[in-house]
Amino acid sequence: MRMLVILLGLLGSSFQQSCDPTVCTVENNCRCYNDPKPPGDLTNSEIPQIVMLSFEGTINTDSSGYYNQLLGANNPNGCPITATFFIQVDGSDYKLAKNMYDKGCELGVKLNGKTPKGSTGWIDAIKAAVQSLINIGVKPEDIQGIRVPLGGNDQFIGVWEFLIADYHDPSGQGLPCVVPSACRNITDKRAAFDLFFNSFTDHYNGGRTPFNMLIDPVFAANQDMRDGTIEFLQYIRAAFGSDVWIVSIQKALQWIQDPTPLANLTTFSPWSC
Repeated sequence: MRMLVILLGLLGSSFQQSCDPTVCTVENNCRCYNDPKPPGDLTNSEIPQIVMLSFEGTINTDSSGYYNQLLGANNPNGCPITATFFIQVDGSDYKLAKNMYDKGCELGVKLNGKTPKGSTGWIDAIKAAVQSLINIGVKPEDIQGIRVPLGGNDQFIGVWEFLIADYHDPSGQGLPCVVPSACRNITDKRAAFDLFFNSFTDHYNGGRTPFNMLIDPVFAANQDMRDGTIEFLQYIRAAFGSDVWIVSIQKALQWIQDPTPLANLTTFSPWSC
């Protein structure tokens, strides 16, 4: 199963079969998926290692306690870390979802079941899910994201897309997995930590591309997995200092659209609080 994060209502596209980087530019609210150049032509040492923390599924009393633990740290500018929640319409406590929104987190929607048929099916499904968030007081302009179960290379032309990070089990076999709960040999807190850290270091030591860190409900339900995830987030903030920023997907996109060097990020307006 392939999962995409899509930011709605935007003109740019990050994933098309053909893309001309001379036309698809940040100035035109666009960036080619295969553009090897860093945003703003910054050097690696000037690029923040963005960690996009995202959750999907229902928000209820049990899960909200875990989420609050994860969101207990601050970014280098002193502002709380933020995350993106892709809310499953059925079964969620919308009062708790609104609490996350009021804390500065981003709320998106997660479509369940079969893939809608045709453009009309997609539009109807998205509208219904978005309306459920508007009904609890979320501003329509703040609902920018949707997570879908399946996606093709040219299925969402005209919107920004963020692919889920590649994970590989840390046992030595390096077996790939789409979501943490699908990874083999993740049996304790240390293995959970290593799962995220190995993927994180690939980004940090590579081009410092944003690390889209998905926490799925099955993974979050396990105490050892939760503890390993919390330990990972605390470690990268402590060990990598001002290089690491943990933000919502929308905030990551705001940096891509306005690439700002690390030295100036403490005054970067979209990440202020």
